[in-house]
Amino acid sequence: MVRKVQESGGKFVFAADFHSTWEDIFYTNNEELEGNFPGLIPKVIKRSSKRIPGYVPNIRPNKGNERSVTSNSYFFFVHQAESMTFEVGDNTPRDIIQLKGKYLGQELMKILNKKKWK
Repeated sequence: MVRKVQESGGKFVFAADFHSTWEDIFYTNNEELEGNFPGLIPKVIKRSSKRIPGYVPNIRPNKGNERSVTSNSYFFFVHQAESMTFEVGDNTPRDIIQLKGKYLGQELMKILNKKKWK
């Protein structure tokens, strides 16, 4: 990934890591840190969650300011990409999982397509 960025002159803007666990959780980086698109992750989670009646997202931001061993930390600290780990609960109804994924993707693309890129 580092080589690809060097070769292309591009940059990572967003990264997501998906897992399954006991409960639905969004692990995010410390919101005080600014990467290539500050505020992207909270905005995407907030907008997509509003579209699911009665759904309240479980967001657990990292409190630290240093890189850890997680993939979202790697993408943020190495590539300055706004990133998150999206944990899906083992017992979360499948229709809710589908809606979360669909709406997260739609809201992400709406926001990214409105941005003026240099």
